[in-house]
Amino acid sequence: MKAVLLIRGQLFRIPSVLMNAVAASSMALIPLYFGMKKYSVPTTILSSLLIVMVVSTNTGAFSLNDIIVIPITLAIIGIVIAYLAIRNIEKVDV
Repeated sequence: MKAVLLIRGQLFRIPSVLMNAVAASSMALIPLYFGMKKYSVPTTILSSLLIVMVVSTNTGAFSLNDIIVIPITLAIIGIVIAYLAIRNIEKVDV
């Protein structure tokens, strides 16, 4: 019985979890820009670590991920970067 109540009590968090998942997967595309601009794997890894450290840093009960505008903005930036990276993929000579 307690397990059912716990599950029902957590249902209100589903939209928040889904939004964070979409934002995180879109933010993961931002380092693609730096990697493609510099043609460097270390630059890509370092930029991804910096983004994660800035957004996910938790000071007490506050993180930048709690302000909904920041993950949404970073997600939109990630989607735009992904689009710009793959739009001319057939014309670019590797």
